[in-house]
Amino acid sequence: MKKTLLIILAGVMALTFAFAFAGCGEMEPKTLEEYVNSDPSAKEGIDNAVRALEDDDMTVEVAYDRNTIVVTGTMKTTYADDLIESVRVKCQETGEQIEPQAAEMITELEEVIGSDDVGMEVIINNGDGTEIWRNSYTN
Repeated sequence: MKKTLLIILAGVMALTFAFAFAGCGEMEPKTLEEYVNSDPSAKEGIDNAVRALEDDDMTVEVAYDRNTIVVTGTMKTTYADDLIESVRVKCQETGEQIEPQAAEMITELEEVIGSDDVGMEVIINNGDGTEIWRNSYTN
């Protein structure tokens, strides 16, 4: 579980660079969502990076809500209720470890779109779709 979450979070950082440089020199968008929707090369880079994140244990989706990048990982297995708390604790521990990298990524995104209110939300869902853990990162 911890390995899977680390892979997702490392992939999120890769996403930053996939589209941080894709739009260099183009018109600045107003929001992160507008940037991704207006730049086909950025969208393609993100889609490819997301596909690379998926593994035998989890599917991964990335969405944008104005200036927030939302990364949702859904387990392919449904964990029993007696295991959910230990999974949640592992997610929290890993989430705290990546805070510096998340801050760096958010700063890069803010520079790309010329905004100072970019955020990231990471959501981990159980195989049945119920939420196990969620964390928001901002600068």
